[in-house]
Amino acid sequence: MNKERRKALDKAIASLESIRGALDEVKSIIESTASEEREYYDNMNENLQGGDKGQQADNAATLLEEVQSTLEEFDVEELITKINDAQQ
Repeated sequence: MNKERRKALDKAIASLESIRGALDEVKSIIESTASEEREYYDNMNENLQGGDKGQQADNAATLLEEVQSTLEEFDVEELITKINDAQQ
C-alpha cells in the first residue's frame, strides 16, 4: 500500500475514533430512555397498558430496545482493527 492510501486510511481511523465517543453517548441515551419507557409502561395499570397511551409506550420501548441492539452490533474497534490490518 502506498503512502497516500495509508494516509487516507489513517484519516478514516481518526474519524472512527471520534465516532466511537459519540456512539458511546448515543448508546447511553438510548439505553436509559428505553429503560425509563419500559419502566413507565410496566408500572401502568392494566387498563392503561391496553389503551393508546400504553400501546404507544410499549411500542416506543420496543423500538428503542431494537435500536440499542443494533448499536451494540456496530463495533468501531473491529473496524479500526481491520483497517490497520489492511495497512500492513
